[in-house]
Amino acid sequence: MMNKIGRERGWPPSGRAEYDALRSPRGAVAAGSPEQVAEKILFEHELFGNSRYLGQMSVGAVAHKDVLRSMELFGTEVAPVVRAEVARRDAARARSRRPADPLVQSQRLARRAIPRVGAVGGAARGHRQLLSLHREATRSASTRAGRPIPGATSRAAPTSATSEKPRCPRPRPLADGQRTGQHP
Repeated sequence: MMNKIGRERGWPPSGRAEYDALRSPRGAVAAGSPEQVAEKILFEHELFGNSRYLGQMSVGAVAHKDVLRSMELFGTEVAPVVRAEVARRDAARARSRRPADPLVQSQRLARRAIPRVGAVGGAARGHRQLLSLHREATRSASTRAGRPIPGATSRAAPTSATSEKPRCPRPRPLADGQRTGQHP
């Protein structure tokens, strides 16, 4: 399936190495036993602190009965394990009562940065998100300390006392017969 799409888009063919990279803990595919899928979701939760997970069960030519079986396993074996572990982690964090330093957190995330795999857009997007978090935490730590941190950038606050919030432009009215998303 991906090779067909890739051919249309000019990507090189993918093989076993690319699939294994996508299935790895840092890849974009959650496939395997219920334990492996739960472990992967918990790893992603550790990285991003997400509160929701969106999974697509049917990709390509998967038989309907196999998709239903995957959904059943996800609901009965994966989800309960993930919920219990996330609750345990949240309780442990609440007991520790130590606020997490955003600079330290972003540095940890940057060290675990998601590798770029072939032409997979999700991994590159995740890497950019981690770098953005790191930059933001570095800026806020610099401001909090009252002194610049080497490599940190800061944005100056508006100097005008009457500065307004930037407004979003109003949408243009559509021409006759034009649908949303079409260019004139």
